[in-house]
Amino acid sequence: MNKFKRNIYLLYITKFLRFLHFFGAVSIPFFKDWVNFSYTRIFILQATFSLGVFIFEIPTGVIADRYGRKLSLILG
Repeated sequence: MNKFKRNIYLLYITKFLRFLHFFGAVSIPFFKDWVNFSYTRIFILQATFSLGVFIFEIPTGVIADRYGRKLSLILG
C-alpha cells in the first residue's frame, strides 16, 4: 500500500508541474528578442493558440468517445 501512495503523490506532482506551462517563461523573451514581436503580437499569438486548443478539444473528445482514442490521436 505504501508504494501505491507514493505513485499517487508522484502522479499529482507530475501533473502539477506539467500544467505550470514553463514554456511561457521561455517563449516571451524568445519572441521579444529574437523574432522582434511586440508584447501585443505575442499575446495575440498566445490567445489564438488557446482559442484553437479550446475549439478543437470538443471534436477530438467526441471522436475519441465514438471511435476510440487511437483514431483521435492519429487525426490529431
